[in-house]
Amino acid sequence: MITGKFNSLRLKKDFTHLSKNGKFIYGNNFSIKFQASNENKVAFSIRKKLGKAPLRNKIKRRIREVIRKLDIKKNISCMIIVKEQAMKLSFLEIFEEITKAFKKVENSV
Repeated sequence: MITGKFNSLRLKKDFTHLSKNGKFIYGNNFSIKFQASNENKVAFSIRKKLGKAPLRNKIKRRIREVIRKLDIKKNISCMIIVKEQAMKLSFLEIFEEITKAFKKVENSV
């Protein structure tokens, strides 16, 4: 069992495989594209249009912390796509929504 240990999804082949074969979970503030994999990997997608770099980095740090606290039992690769409304959320709101989304992801894998 892996507790919140995620590596970065970095290689182009991993991104293309995820985009072709992955499934989507849609939320109000985040969408998650995911698939089963050999190890836990995560990537973030936040458009520059949503804010300057410090604000985008703040959201990524909060999401990483939420993922670190999750108890993930299955190996998945995922890309978290941040929507505009998410930029105004508090840490607790992000925690609740990401937790619910990852429960759906684990049930779908």
